[in-house]
Amino acid sequence: MLTYTIPGEIPGALKAFVCPDARADGPVVETGELADRVVRDAPSVGALVLHAAGVRVDGGVVALVAPPGTGKTTAAVGAGARGIAYNGMLLHGYDGGITAWALPFAGGPMEGPRVTDTTGMALMAVLRIVQGDAPGFEWVGGVEATTTLLRASVWPRDRDPLAGARAVIALDLLRRVRVGKLAVTLRTDWLDTLDTGLKEL
Repeated sequence: MLTYTIPGEIPGALKAFVCPDARADGPVVETGELADRVVRDAPSVGALVLHAAGVRVDGGVVALVAPPGTGKTTAAVGAGARGIAYNGMLLHGYDGGITAWALPFAGGPMEGPRVTDTTGMALMAVLRIVQGDAPGFEWVGGVEATTTLLRASVWPRDRDPLAGARAVIALDLLRRVRVGKLAVTLRTDWLDTLDTGLKEL
């Protein structure tokens, strides 16, 4: 069983995650079951899971959010070595900032390359991606920003015992991070547009 540990900023049950690994001894936790546990329990330690891909930028990482099947994973894979998360990110805010971790167990084997870098990085922005004929970038606010973040927040499949805390954490994140909209193309020139847009931060 492959194990990795999130740094000490996140206490308790979320510190250790496991992924099925055929070479390991001991009980195997099904990937889906583990992901469900993390989604359910994250608010108990002030954290939140986003259905998002992640791309490295100057100073940290951006979370790319969009409905399933609309290009998050494709964009992150197309970003090459800059892509760090393909289907899920864990966010935790402290000391005025937000740290993001890629979740190696999020998504099936077709969701993208295996995540190997589970280092926490500063979250620079949450960006809703849309397909476009040309790259484009704009910051959004108000209802659009709130809707973008809440729709990307992952909720338990069953009854949510931490629904109130989950909503409070999501809304608090809006005070700490900017939200934008990024048009991507099949080429990687959208990365230049992303880098240019983030210079306003």
